[in-house]
Amino acid sequence: MARELHVDKLSDEFGVYSLAIKCSACGHERTAEPHTLARLCGWDAKLVDVARRMRCSSGQRSPHPPGG
Repeated sequence: MARELHVDKLSDEFGVYSLAIKCSACGHERTAEPHTLARLCGWDAKLVDVARRMRCSSGQRSPHPPGG
C-alpha cells in the first residue's frame, strides 16, 4: 500500500512529486516540478508562499494548488 504524501515545502519528499496547479480565475491547469520552482523561490519555500507569487499565463494572479 502506498503511503500518503505530506508536502508543505518544495524540499519535502526530496522533491520527488509533481504539483498540479489550477488558476482559480480562469481555470487554466498545468503541472510543475518542485525543482523548477525551487530555482525561483528557494528549496525551502513553503507551498503557500510559492502559490502567492504565481501568476497564470493568461495574466491572472490567482493560481492555487488543489486544496490550497
